[in-house]
Amino acid sequence: MSVASCLVIYLTIDFMSRAGKLGAKGLSIIDIASYFVFKVPLILTQITPISTLLATLLTLGILSKNNEVTTMKSCGISIYYISIPILVISFFITLFTFASNELVVPYSNKQYKEIERNEIGSNRDLKLFKKDKIWYFGQNRFFKIELI
Repeated sequence: MSVASCLVIYLTIDFMSRAGKLGAKGLSIIDIASYFVFKVPLILTQITPISTLLATLLTLGILSKNNEVTTMKSCGISIYYISIPILVISFFITLFTFASNELVVPYSNKQYKEIERNEIGSNRDLKLFKKDKIWYFGQNRFFKIELI
């Protein structure tokens, strides 16, 4: 529930911030939906750590509120044994996030960037300026300008 609620909040904010641009381009609902569907794996890898922490804190808070942690400790169960299931589940979530970040996210990231570049029309050149160095990305190349 924590991952789903964070995902819905993220997608809602992202959609609202891009609604004007998407509406101005006259894109179909299918194009807009495919843009956000391809963006979901990236969003999931970004929100999974915080939502896992949130779920852990909520679970331990509810257990503590209902005095279940105190009951387990009074029955002789060590706090280390109470935390083992949380650590094991967190480990598997970490492995899943790492695997999806290595296998799924690059493909989906490429797809949503293509939709953004071609359909939405945000193929602007990237420029980074510092005090004495200018980095410019254009025509699929990086240019470093040190002296003008």
